Amino acid sequence: MRPISPRTPLPLSLVGGNGRALCQPWISRLSRVPGERPNRFRLLIYTCGGGHEVHKFLPTAVRNRLLRRGLSFQPDR
Repeated sequence: MRPISPRTPLPLSLVGGNGRALCQPWISRLSRVPGERPNRFRLLIYTCGGGHEVHKFLPTAVRNRLLRRGLSFQPDR
C-alpha cells in the first residue's frame, strides 16, 4: 500500500448493514501537511437539523435545504 498525500481526494460513503448506501457519497481530503499554514479554513457544523424542541422538528425538505446551503460554501471539513 502506497502512502496518500494530504491533498489527495478520497471518496467516502456510508452504507448500512445490508450494503446499501445511506446517503450520497462525498469527497474528503486528509489533514493539512505538517507545518503548513492555510490561508483560510471553512468548517461546517450541522447538528440538530430539526431545530429546537420547542419549535418541533423542521420538515425534511427544510433540513435538506439548510444542509445544501451550508455545503454550497464549500467547507474544508
